[in-house]
Amino acid sequence: MDSKAIATSSVDDLLWARVIFALGAAVTAATVVMIVRGHLYWRHREPSDAS
Repeated sequence: MDSKAIATSSVDDLLWARVIFALGAAVTAATVVMIVRGHLYWRHREPSDAS
């Protein structure tokens, strides 16, 4: 393998790593938003609302 092919492979690996990291960050952010919204929803309910 020549040095250009190795450099291209490294760039591809770095790109995939960034894509996977960004996807993980998006999933984590969405999970945090869901948890906070659920917490706020249940916190503002009256105790008599539970069924």
